[in-house]
Amino acid sequence: MLETSYSRIAAFLGVSLLLGAKIGSAQQTCQASINGFYSYSAIGNGLPGALLPTSTGTTGTGSGTITGTGSTTGTTTTAPPFSNTGVGQLVGGATNTAPFASSGTLYFDNGGNIRASSTSQFGTANTTVGTYVVNSDCTITVTLNDAFGTNKTAATLQGVILGNGSEIDLGVLQNVSTTTSTTGTGTGTGTGTGTGTGTGIGTGTGTGTGTGIGTGTGTGTGNGSTTSPAIGVFQSNILIKLVRPLSTFCSVANLNGSYVIVAQGIRVADVGFVGTPVGTGSTGTGTGTGSGSGIGTGTGTGTGTGTGTGTGTGTGTGTGTGTGTGTGTGTGTGTGTGTGTGTGTGTGTGTGTGTTVAAQTETPFFLFGRIQFDGNGNIVTPNGTPSSLGFLQFGGSYKVNSDCTGTLTLASLNSTSTTQTTTGSSTSGSTTTTPSNSTLTLNFILTQPSVSFTGAGVMPGASTSPVIQFNMSNGTETLFGFGEAQ
Repeated sequence: MLETSYSRIAAFLGVSLLLGAKIGSAQQTCQASINGFYSYSAIGNGLPGALLPTSTGTTGTGSGTITGTGSTTGTTTTAPPFSNTGVGQLVGGATNTAPFASSGTLYFDNGGNIRASSTSQFGTANTTVGTYVVNSDCTITVTLNDAFGTNKTAATLQGVILGNGSEIDLGVLQNVSTTTSTTGTGTGTGTGTGTGTGTGIGTGTGTGTGTGIGTGTGTGTGNGSTTSPAIGVFQSNILIKLVRPLSTFCSVANLNGSYVIVAQGIRVADVGFVGTPVGTGSTGTGTGTGSGSGIGTGTGTGTGTGTGTGTGTGTGTGTGTGTGTGTGTGTGTGTGTGTGTGTGTGTGTGTGTGTTVAAQTETPFFLFGRIQFDGNGNIVTPNGTPSSLGFLQFGGSYKVNSDCTGTLTLASLNSTSTTQTTTGSSTSGSTTTTPSNSTLTLNFILTQPSVSFTGAGVMPGASTSPVIQFNMSNGTETLFGFGEAQ
């Protein structure tokens, strides 16, 4: 029994020592593995809404009177720019909230220092641009600064080490956990003092007044809340992937043959019309019918004729003459002119034109495509008859720097016409393709081939072509992905 117990203790200690040795060895290997050149591909999505265009308003005009005099003295401070080097653009993007993309090369010296070059020439990393600390659990903290520019703002990055130092993934990690709250009830006792005034009726005649001091106690209930933090969840708006470069020298000849690219991105998209139409409309015209009445005044002149009859009496001798008066009536016609005013009402219809603005949002998307490299800087149309998915094919050009960074300029190829000629039993045809007007410009790095293994070693026929890690940020979309040979 005692012998068995000793055996179990010895076995336990042996396993413990073995595990301890393995863990210590892993930690030691992780520390020592961070050494040499790394190529990086970085993408920053920015804050939510960073890709959306800013709205502009119209300027109004007005008049007013300003009375008084005064003087204003002040200074405006503008942060100096980051350099246009690879590390300058990386630090500038990592310390700001706008979207960005960057590619380049860094050198880790196995002593906690990071060096870089201001050019894209491999092997010239002789300027210190930061430091790094590797932890026992293979996490890492990196501090970078733009040693080639005047802006000395430093970027602090945290991340993890993969594959025995073959890859380092970094970000600006932030805790996005939410807290939980609970509501509780409580009771309490309070004391207070007060002054009272009273009046009373005395015996006999007279009125008396008196004051008194009173104290009291009371019980009250109240609500309260307790807050407890949730489990930490850390996220980053940027991702910096560092991997071992393809070789010590690269050129366009390293890319040859057919590749497939896959990427994830964020772009600005319309979500349809929302709200009131916005824009300038033309003035509408309309016709209407109105009716009105008015009172007119005028003057006129009339002429008339009449017939009169009369009788007279005369006295004297001989022949007498007499006069008589008579009255007569006549009718006449006249014309007159007058002026009058009237009001009328009418209805009319008019049409106007304006500009309708659609609401926009940021939406994630995935990109798929095929590329045929010719080994000489061109992306060409592959031989053979295009398939029904020929729209996945890109054309364009590419450039590779000696430090294994480079750029891709891609334009999608669209099949426009197919011509076939039949003579007897033979049929010949041709398909014409033209590039589209839209292009994508991607930054990339060339990394070690992706190798598949079997139980017997490397899988037969495994590709030895380099892997492409690429990124893009153009103001309206960001893109981050990879390309591998088919």
